[in-house]
Amino acid sequence: MRDIPRDAGVVRHLRQRIGPAIDWTVDALGQPTTRVLPPERVGTIPQPIETVESVLRDGGFRWDPLSLYHYGPDGEDADGSWAYRPSQLADRQLHVVLITDGSDATEVYAHDEFNCLRHPVKHVNEIDIRRREGRAEMRRWLDARGLTYDHD
Repeated sequence: MRDIPRDAGVVRHLRQRIGPAIDWTVDALGQPTTRVLPPERVGTIPQPIETVESVLRDGGFRWDPLSLYHYGPDGEDADGSWAYRPSQLADRQLHVVLITDGSDATEVYAHDEFNCLRHPVKHVNEIDIRRREGRAEMRRWLDARGLTYDHD
């Protein structure tokens, strides 16, 4: 997948405009939209989303526009979706969802899941999502880079 476009705001705007229609279609076909859950909460990074996205990109994560169909625990729209795979056809991937309220802080959620490129059916059907393992892996990743975050 390509890196995030220069103006991610355009993509976010499109997501917010056409997302509900796509969500309705997906729901009608039997696949619910995905809501991140409290066990996936990594924490709040006191940095604007653009800074967090830059760190993710520099760390090998790839922006994933198709996974923007996630919602926060309270129903808020996701503002960014990133995946890390050791290789394109790795068995599993670390999926990170970012949510911001427009302030200079970014909520981070993460889970470990089947790689959507190698196991698309398992991925779409949300088989064996490892929420706590993904959260722990992302916290280790942030710690290794010296990024501070609040995880209360």
